[in-house]
Amino acid sequence: EISSTRNLDIVEGNVEALSTGESNGESRVSGVTLDDGTKLRAKAVVIATGTFLGGEIFLGKRRWPAGRIGEKSSIDFSKFERMPPDEEPIPFSFMTDRVWLPPDKQLPTYLGYTNDSVRDIVEENLADNDHVKAEASGPRYCPSLESK
Repeated sequence: EISSTRNLDIVEGNVEALSTGESNGESRVSGVTLDDGTKLRAKAVVIATGTFLGGEIFLGKRRWPAGRIGEKSSIDFSKFERMPPDEEPIPFSFMTDRVWLPPDKQLPTYLGYTNDSVRDIVEENLADNDHVKAEASGPRYCPSLESK
């Protein structure tokens, strides 16, 4: 689990700005400033947007920028079907000819299912959902249930 990794500090927050500086005559990132004004110095900064880069929440005809409503920091993966990584994964980019990470270092995917009751609720409310009307942009490989 990442939270128990030695010599790793995990800080959650919204980054407002990257700090830069010079090192060996080259510009480089030297930290970040969070939206609450906190400044964090770092030798390296990992930018991990996940699927929420430009993400929006849709509730009927209302929409606002955000991730999932009430998202917790963990998921009960026992409720899903585990799908291991491909032995020979195909890169997403045409500029990459192979995936450099071996399968044993890759993370699995988890598959979930719905039922007829959920499908009926979705179908009864399609007219009130802007996402279905293609007015939204979202992750390329993560269509919402009602779009499927």
